[in-house]
Amino acid sequence: MTSIINIIDNILRSSLAGAWYLMVYYGLNPKMSYDIIISGRYVEFLSSIYNIYYDLFSISIIISSIIYLFYYSLGISKKVTGQVVRYIISVILIISSYMIFHYILIISKYIFMYLWKGTDWYSIFNASKISGYSGLTLLFLNGSYFTGIVILAFSLVVRQAILIIMAFIMPVSPIFILFPGAEKYFTRIIKIVIELSLMPVLTILSLYLMRFFPADLPLQIGFIYASFILPGLIFRTISGFLRQASLFGMDASIMDYNYYSLIDYIEDRIPVDLNNVSGDEPFNDYMAGR
Repeated sequence: MTSIINIIDNILRSSLAGAWYLMVYYGLNPKMSYDIIISGRYVEFLSSIYNIYYDLFSISIIISSIIYLFYYSLGISKKVTGQVVRYIISVILIISSYMIFHYILIISKYIFMYLWKGTDWYSIFNASKISGYSGLTLLFLNGSYFTGIVILAFSLVVRQAILIIMAFIMPVSPIFILFPGAEKYFTRIIKIVIELSLMPVLTILSLYLMRFFPADLPLQIGFIYASFILPGLIFRTISGFLRQASLFGMDASIMDYNYYSLIDYIEDRIPVDLNNVSGDEPFNDYMAGR
């Protein structure tokens, strides 16, 4: 039994360094974690699609303006003005969405590079040199270490794939603003992009602390698992905090899925009810009050 445990343990110990290397190279390496998303081969294709989005919405805003003027001239512009406000905000975000996506990644990469530089992440791993534990205990620790590295590497690679998909979704996601109550889906997409953009930053911050505890294998394992749990935990904590906060006197949160609609906030503060505008009603109401 002891010999079997030793064989399995030796296999795990020899596999740990390779798993660590793959995690650092394919998951954390700036060329893979950011550059492949910011300037990958798909960007040229995305740019061509984005130009199509831009042209279509430029044409649609002209057509919508003509339709609005037509309804307004007939005095039947009820609920049209409020929808126009939504449409204008949506078009602005559609035009600038990829730029917003790009700069979120650029800022995240800048913070990431500050932590990445000056550390040899390929050699910081030294778990295979740690000894002093019994055979079964060491097998459990090495197994946990290996599992954590594999999960972390998988999470970082999946993150890259999701962000590339988000690059295609971002230009059309502001369409949700056009539909009352659906704005939360646009907010959710923004939240996902920010969280995934900062994931390597929080991951590398946790792994950076490992260098200060080179001989403590259980604590190193703790840092490994914390590195892919921490991003989601932090964002859920921030979301919960903002959910309880009051911003500008309204129950709102840019991170909360059930946030108070910005459009409704604008409409509530315009003296004229945008859902009840029709012909000369504002003028008639003014004359009746004199």
